[in-house]
Amino acid sequence: MSGLASSPSPASPPPSRPALDPSDPDRLCRFCFDDLGSGTASSPEPLLSPCLCAGSSAHLHLSCLRRWQRMVVVDQHTHPAFYEDDVRHHVCGTCRAPYTCPPPTRAELMETFTGAEIAALLEVNRIVGSHAIFSETLDREITQPEDEMEDGDEMEDGDEMEGDDEVRLGGMARARREYLARSYVHWIRGAYLITGVDRDEGRMEVPIVGRLVAQLKATVSAEGRTYKLADPEPETGEDATHEQILEKLSRRAAASESGRTTVTYVADSGPSAGEDSILAVNLARPIPELRGGMAAQERRARERTASRHPDLPLSSIDTTHYYGGPCDEDDVQWCVVLGGSGAGWTIVKRYETALVLAGQRLMSEERGFSSGKVVTVDGLRARADLNGETGVCLNFAPAPVNRWNVRLRNGLGIAIKPENLACLGEQVPRAATVKVFWGDARWSRAQLLGETARGHWGFAKAGVSDVVVPSDQAWKGLDGRMVFAPVTEMTDENMRASRLQMERMRRGFGGGGEGGGEGEGEEGGGEEVVVEEEEGGEEGGD
Repeated sequence: MSGLASSPSPASPPPSRPALDPSDPDRLCRFCFDDLGSGTASSPEPLLSPCLCAGSSAHLHLSCLRRWQRMVVVDQHTHPAFYEDDVRHHVCGTCRAPYTCPPPTRAELMETFTGAEIAALLEVNRIVGSHAIFSETLDREITQPEDEMEDGDEMEDGDEMEGDDEVRLGGMARARREYLARSYVHWIRGAYLITGVDRDEGRMEVPIVGRLVAQLKATVSAEGRTYKLADPEPETGEDATHEQILEKLSRRAAASESGRTTVTYVADSGPSAGEDSILAVNLARPIPELRGGMAAQERRARERTASRHPDLPLSSIDTTHYYGGPCDEDDVQWCVVLGGSGAGWTIVKRYETALVLAGQRLMSEERGFSSGKVVTVDGLRARADLNGETGVCLNFAPAPVNRWNVRLRNGLGIAIKPENLACLGEQVPRAATVKVFWGDARWSRAQLLGETARGHWGFAKAGVSDVVVPSDQAWKGLDGRMVFAPVTEMTDENMRASRLQMERMRRGFGGGGEGGGEGEGEEGGGEEVVVEEEEGGEEGGD
């Protein structure tokens, strides 16, 4: 792991700095050569003098400085383990004096690439979907021919490959492909439901493969804070040495089926960097069959729940298990239980809690339906356009209303009579009452914004359609709904070229541009409608 540079500690600057003369007509920003900045003629952005530069270099707009500073991160890795606290965020490159204005956080810089609208979508019950071009790129890396050699392994002209060399290189290619497949499978055509946003509490949790543990530094610096590698198994008495911590982490990675472990860096008392953790689970990777430790954990959870809640109909609860992501994938991290109120589902952490909640909703049956039941609308005349729509029963409004509140897959919330609902037929795939996710994906806010700026991810509002469709349709169902960051200097080169070509094709066919807005009616908290039928009709009054 690449160490992060410590924040510079230059000698204290002289107390005097260039004085700002508001009456000087030649005051211009040294970056944009203008005096307006991000302001207007009637309200120009103030000019600052944040360093010891004088003359024509004395003044600048803060927005212009930020635009220059953001270019520092364009070529840097987006993973938190490889962040670099660049001196150019703190010190003027000309006079070498520290800036009087505070440095930008990495999240703030990434937001300048994605836009504030994208950054606002990093919240619970949003979908993070991988871009088709990004998925295709990862697919190609996995399927490279075995005889394709890595850069640096090319043979000189006139060299001949011997039998042992062929075997060695073939084995290396296969091992590399297997490693990439294990890593990339989580991201290829991924459809991640954001399940939690943990506010910055001065901790960085970083999933890492076992072979990289030895490269971890004891301390790293980022955003003006120093982070210390935490002991995963603290003991009373003396603190563990760095070598002992690395040994413990290596053992944990070796004991994991995935060969990974999660390392934690704990910050000092420095200022918050706004590094919220974004937690999400993949709706597109079902587990065909639980085996080994997973199966044992699942069986014990059901046994404990049955012993504590003998009245619950646990045998009637449908469950589907998923590979939720690469972090802590040997344990259940999140569960999604259909029904309830609001969006049409409830997110919980523990599997046993999910079983209890699903069982209680099954027992809430009214007129042949229960909370969490997946239904279709049937037999309406006044709103025939809703017939055939799929939805989830939320809760029942008793007399005198006598209607089920249903959240449809297009986001519409309706109150509808039970006789106008039908359970999904056998020919239609049924959604599980409980979706169980083993492992999850975890990004820092700056990391996810950075990967989004690269062009890897798009965002959409989550709706019932995302949690009731079969898993093989979860990613396809995002087509046309996701918004993506604009093409900027941060965009990966292969993404840039392909996206510009797609834009030209769309314009040629008269279609809209990519990421021009979110799909209509996607959000689970959409319009609420009470369906009223004509009196005396087939679906008439009570």
